[in-house]
Amino acid sequence: MKGLVLNNQNHFSWLTGGRGFIGLAATAACGVLMVTHDRVFLAGDNIEAARLYHE
Repeated sequence: MKGLVLNNQNHFSWLTGGRGFIGLAATAACGVLMVTHDRVFLAGDNIEAARLYHE
């Protein structure tokens, strides 16, 4: 499957319109998005997954 993986907080927040970070100094997002031609997949840890899904 070909796709684009977004795990940088700037890109994550831009695509989702949500808050993809916990600390402002971090560059990594607290979740990972994989965007394919017809789908978007979200992966996150148990603590952040529900928040990320709803945002």
